[in-house]
This record gives sequence, C-alpha cells and structure tokens, in this order.
Amino acid sequence: MKHIDVLLVDDHPVVRQGLRTFLDLQPDIQVVGEAADGIEAVAQAERLQPDVVLMDLVLPALDGIGAIRRIRTLSPSTKVLVLTSFGEDSRIFPAIKAGAAGYLLKDVEPQELAGAIRRVCDGEGLLHPAVAARVMRELAGEGAAASERLTARELDVLELLAAGRSNREIAAELVLSEKTVKTHVSNILAKLHLADRTQAALYAVRERLFDVYSAIASLDGYVADEDGNFDWAEPDEEVHTFVNDLERPVGTYLYGRRMYEVMVFWETAHTLAGQPPVIQDFAGIWQAADKIVYSRTLETVSSARTRIERDFDPEAVRELKARAGRDITVGGPDLAAQAIKAGLVDECHLFLAPIVVGGGKQFLPRGARLKLELLDERRFGNGVVHLHYRTRS
Repeated sequence: MKHIDVLLVDDHPVVRQGLRTFLDLQPDIQVVGEAADGIEAVAQAERLQPDVVLMDLVLPALDGIGAIRRIRTLSPSTKVLVLTSFGEDSRIFPAIKAGAAGYLLKDVEPQELAGAIRRVCDGEGLLHPAVAARVMRELAGEGAAASERLTARELDVLELLAAGRSNREIAAELVLSEKTVKTHVSNILAKLHLADRTQAALYAVRERLFDVYSAIASLDGYVADEDGNFDWAEPDEEVHTFVNDLERPVGTYLYGRRMYEVMVFWETAHTLAGQPPVIQDFAGIWQAADKIVYSRTLETVSSARTRIERDFDPEAVRELKARAGRDITVGGPDLAAQAIKAGLVDECHLFLAPIVVGGGKQFLPRGARLKLELLDERRFGNGVVHLHYRTRS
C-alpha cells in the first residue's frame, strides 16, 4: 500500500505530537516530518516533497500564508491543507489564494481530518463544488462586483449588516419597515449566494465596499519622524506580502499632493534592476488602480490613470463609493482627517512598527475622533503588528 506522506507544521509541540500520534494509527498515512515555523516548513517541504502539508497559519519567522505560497512554488505537487484555530475571511481567502487545497478548523473530528488528508491528496477540494466555484471566481476577480449585483438600497442594508446592526436597527436608520429590511436581506443572500446574514457581513468586510485608511506608524503613532523620515517603516518581505494582499482589491487611491509624490515611485518601480517579486507585485497593483490627487498647486501628474481635483468634495467621494465595485483607499493623515470628519472612513488598517520616534507626522491628526471595533490583529516576525478596525457610529 502506498502511503500518503504528510508534513506537520505547527508552532506548538504538543499539537504536532497529538497529530502525529493520531496519524500514525492510519494505515495509509505516514508523517515524514515536522516544522515549528514557516521558514522551516518551506525547507522541509522542498527537501521531503510530501504529498500533503498540514499547515497552521499563525507561525513565527514566516506566517502560514507566505509559507503556502513558497511551498507551492518549490513543490508544485504538494497539497497544503490548512488546520488552524482561525476561521475569519481575512485568513481563509488569502490562504486559498496562496494555493491551499483545503481549510479546516482545529475542532475538526479526528476521522474527518484523516479523510480530508486523503481527499486533498487525491486532488479533491473540501468545499461543495458550487461554493468552491463561487469562491474561486471571487478570488480571481471574475465574478461581478457586489455593486453591480445589488441595488443602492441593498448596498445600504449590506453595509449596516457588516456593522452588526439588527433588522430593527437597520429599519430605523433607513426609515423602512422590518418586513422590507427582511426582503432586502433575502435578496442580498440570494444574489451573493450566501447562506445567512453572518456570511453577508463577512462578505461585505472582505469585499470592503468601504473607504479605508491604511498606514504604517511608529509605536507612538507617527507615520514620519520630525525630520520627515519614514525609512524605519519600510516593510520586510513578510509584511510587504501581507500588504500586497490587502491592497489587491483597491480600485481607487485618494491622495494629497505630498503623499502622491511619495507613492508615484511605484509607477516605475518595476523597471528598476534587481527588484524582488514582492516589489514588482505591489507596483502592478498600484499601477492598475485609479488615482485622484487633491491639490491646488499640482499642475501635472506623472502616472497613468490619475487625475487632479482642486478640492476634496465629500459628496463626490460618496457618489464614487456608491458606484465603485472595488475598494477606495485614503492615503495620508491630512486627507484621512477630512474623510474622517465627513464620515467617509469605514475601516482603518494600522501597522505598528517596533520603534518610538518621539514626534513628527501623526497617523491621525489632533482632533480626529473615531469609535473603533477591532476586527483582526496579526503579529509579524520583525515585530510589526497589524490592527484592523471598523469604525462605529
């Protein structure tokens, strides 16, 4: 009998030992190696060429998403089956996009886990075919955007669902009857092929039909120090890969002049010799998006898909948001302050670098007030922490 060779990847020795003990009892499964971090997992997978890697996502040195991506490059025949405690869309979809063949939570029954390993090894997926096809279309960008499938009122309801509102609260805010709200929710679920309102809320967060403010800041809250320097915030490969996945859905960047003049580097970054793949990837993401620069002094731009607006008009941004099928991202604290004041910012992504600079340009200007709900957090090997917040009214 041919054995299925399995590599176990988890940073907890007791978890690896428990998995090995159980899998060693299976007549057709053989554990050929273990790894406690992402870098070790990649090295072991390249050396052992296992049939299946059983992979946790929260790992030191290199996270599971990065490890999956590298393993799929170095050992294309190896299937990666995620086994993790985290079931958020923010982890599921990047894992599948990186090349995972399946995704399980750690409360799975032992025999189900063994069966999943066999199915993945045989080339099967772990999702119903119709659901799998929809998910993969979404990840590939082939499905119609939600804004194209839903009416304006359904988009309003979806946004409030994502904010955790009940039908009664949605009805009160939109001046509708609860029965009408229920009808809208049913239509949203049917059009987006979702099972319940929780999935709809997760879908809205993943698709981010919102305005987003994202920045890398020092531990004391500055995006640049008193001399205007921000080289201390330069992301390493692991962080940059994560940022790239966050930015991939962006359809429009909103910039002030100074931020645009910093970011326009990405218009030609791919032409510079010796740039690593992660830099080339982000350059492609940035070039593919539209850019709006708000400036009363800038006369010309040096990037494609870019236009100048003399004043920041919140109503124009709201109209853009209503018809946009992709994310809108605000760049820079000054412009973000205007967007926050106008009630346009729905999400904040803050990357905290392990450094205190003592002063400079603040991530959020003085006077900005936001009520925030923490949606997700992540730690990276270089000490950077990512905090993902949703604004609350």
